Amino acid sequence: MSQNADTLLTLQFSQNRLNDMAGDPYWVDVTQDEAKTLVSLLETRLAAAADTAPVAMVLR
Repeated sequence: MSQNADTLLTLQFSQNRLNDMAGDPYWVDVTQDEAKTLVSLLETRLAAAADTAPVAMVLR
């Protein structure tokens, strides 16, 4: 996974997670548990020092 120094969050998801039925813009549907996990990861990352690694979350 390639990231630059300004990256805070990287989401990877399978193509079947992409919701493109409504046209532009596209979005990725997430479950309530996935959303809670993402919020927790982001809160932890934002509370940490600026030099910590970006948050990476893979949705299958």
